[in-house]
Amino acid sequence: MKKNELGGLLRRLRKEAGFSQGLLCSGLCSVSRYARIEREELEPDFFLLDRLMGRLGKSVERLEYVMPLSIYRIYERRQDIQEAILHGRLSEAENLLNLYEKEKLAEGSLHRQYILQERAQVAWIREEDPDEILKLLDQAIGETLLSEEEMKKERCFSAEEGKLLLFRWEVSRKSRTASRDFEELKRLLRCICEQKTNRMDRSKIFPYAVLLYGEHAPEEKITTVRSLAEEALELLRDEGKLLYMPELLELCGKLLRKSGVPEEKLQAQLLDRMRQSLLETEQEYGISFEKYRLFDHVIRRFYIDAEMIRKTRTAVGMTQEKLSEDICAQETLARVENGRQTPQSRKLQQMMEKMGRGCVRVNMAMVTEQYETIELEQELSKYIHQEKHENAKEVLGKIKTCLDMNSPVNQQYVQAEQVNIDYVEKTADWNECLERLRLLYQMTVKSDPEEECEFVLSTEEFRILSQMALIYFDNQQKDKSIFIYRRQVKQFSMTCVRPVFHILDWGVSKNNLALCMTGENGDLEEAISLSIESIKIDIKAGLGASLGRSLITLGDAWEQKRDERYVHYFKNGIFLLKLYKMDYLYHDVISHIQLMKFPDRNQFNDVLRWDGQFLKYEMVL
Repeated sequence: MKKNELGGLLRRLRKEAGFSQGLLCSGLCSVSRYARIEREELEPDFFLLDRLMGRLGKSVERLEYVMPLSIYRIYERRQDIQEAILHGRLSEAENLLNLYEKEKLAEGSLHRQYILQERAQVAWIREEDPDEILKLLDQAIGETLLSEEEMKKERCFSAEEGKLLLFRWEVSRKSRTASRDFEELKRLLRCICEQKTNRMDRSKIFPYAVLLYGEHAPEEKITTVRSLAEEALELLRDEGKLLYMPELLELCGKLLRKSGVPEEKLQAQLLDRMRQSLLETEQEYGISFEKYRLFDHVIRRFYIDAEMIRKTRTAVGMTQEKLSEDICAQETLARVENGRQTPQSRKLQQMMEKMGRGCVRVNMAMVTEQYETIELEQELSKYIHQEKHENAKEVLGKIKTCLDMNSPVNQQYVQAEQVNIDYVEKTADWNECLERLRLLYQMTVKSDPEEECEFVLSTEEFRILSQMALIYFDNQQKDKSIFIYRRQVKQFSMTCVRPVFHILDWGVSKNNLALCMTGENGDLEEAISLSIESIKIDIKAGLGASLGRSLITLGDAWEQKRDERYVHYFKNGIFLLKLYKMDYLYHDVISHIQLMKFPDRNQFNDVLRWDGQFLKYEMVL
């Protein structure tokens, strides 16, 4: 994202949504403050930006945030609270919430709302008095949302706020005195359906609303329930989410069995088996999403400004004295690099440009003024992940028409994705593809991509290295592949930003390195360790799409050690691959099993029976 672009982006998205400034920022900040943000006179803080984008129905999961260490610590605190709840360590979560409340920077309506809602969430899991939980939820909702009467007239809420409203409704059904009627749920569901929300944000709230509707709707609404449940299930499959998936699989299975159609009964059995794989994996790693209504998907990319400045300066061999010249005092730069002082955004940009690296507080994988291009990038990433190359080519063509190709960053992005497609389709020699990727990397990083590097890499630079490693691996140059993957994993171990805040990049590197270790002359113990870590992070981040692959890699390592545990991981991995539409990898694993000798293959007779009899049917739609 260019300098002075964020305010304009918010303004365009707001007008497209038909919201006034007052409605969009209601409960979040003053209209005058928001107006200054749109005029580029003021930058929104990161939590405010999260919520504004959420109300506009736009996910922030593809944005890159360059933030002060103090702000990062608050996000980190939230992650600690979430992990404690996921693992059932509820007293620890309460203690962390108390510490959060004492944070000087954690003031304002958004932080008060978060503390209240998480306390309500803990109380709900403990099955405490519903009326006391409702008091907390009413307070939380009141921090940012209009009154109920005003809400009926003007609707503007984010997925996070929508989940709060649904959660309150669900809790109220257990109340002795404050039960809310079914009509309110219908209104909420209708609002969610009518909102112009992108699929990623929609996946955070629509399945929850459908589950509540399916549980409480009268029998004569079974056709509507089934239609909604199937839509919600496909949404979660497409977006690769774990939250609500077991419950939706169970609901869809029940509805399919009620139809009396033999093929649909078979589908129901398949959904049951997929649900079993999910629950077994969650239980094995001590994590439970049950009753965790307010789980936050942490698919984010965070960087810390102090660390970025310090590492870049070291990488280019520049002294503090030289970097600070004509920008700030050397003493100021020293405090900035130690995290004791936050640099102004303008100063941050000046420093990074002086070192040959661009940087703004909020960034994208490309330079664009259109959020729609980000959504196309999300779509392209999904198709490449699923190896749907024709779809990928079509989307890449659309992206090209939306970008200013005079920008080096845009050139790098588009051309790198084109190399990826050319390589897979074998329209270019692998050595040629490597050379193209090397040159693309050096457009923004002045070093050899196959040498150690101190630079904090952008998302696209990271992807280029990953693609080079993949090509090396495919062409029997495993040592070079391992070097790159180790370098990538090392980058995340050398930063104070947790891997979960770079989950997409970190997860790919970790899993690919584990895969390299399972091959000939590989280190199987390391492969097992890496795979287990990948699985844990996948679950904590709510990522179902990559979970199946991580399980298969772990199974592969156990198989090579001739350890019977491989059967368990293969089986669960296979069903999750199918669930999340990873068909190309699913077929590879099935082919591997079919080539097994007896008695090993006998252990997979149930899987092969599923493949031969049931998987020929469409799952739901």
